[in-house]
Amino acid sequence: MLTTASAAARDAYVAGVDLLLAAGDGAEPEFRKAIACDDGFALAHVGLARVLDIDQRHADAQDALARARGLAPGLTARERAHIRAQGYLIDGDSAAALAAAREHLSEFPRDAMVLAPCTSILGLIGLSGCAGRICSIS
Repeated sequence: MLTTASAAARDAYVAGVDLLLAAGDGAEPEFRKAIACDDGFALAHVGLARVLDIDQRHADAQDALARARGLAPGLTARERAHIRAQGYLIDGDSAAALAAAREHLSEFPRDAMVLAPCTSILGLIGLSGCAGRICSIS
């Protein structure tokens, strides 16, 4: 369940998520479309923040993240935890992001947006500094 009453916002968000997870072009316009359809759709804001962060547009990412965080109190526990995990990642706090992702995924294991940054050799787990991993990120 997503906290939006707009089918167009939902559809654009899903398209943005699909493009982001596939490392395809066009995720940013889809998240922006979702926001245009429903400015109160917090997950669209955090999705946009993630795309902007990946594109190294950190100030813009922080602005989008702040909007998502501002909307979080009215959301479901799942959506609040999603924003918290993504927020730590966008803030650059890898240890907190990994801990929040593990906590979130223990209850909501199908949340691919939270899972994806944890995976791969260069993900939060691969670079965690834990035994058998590559190095520590501070």
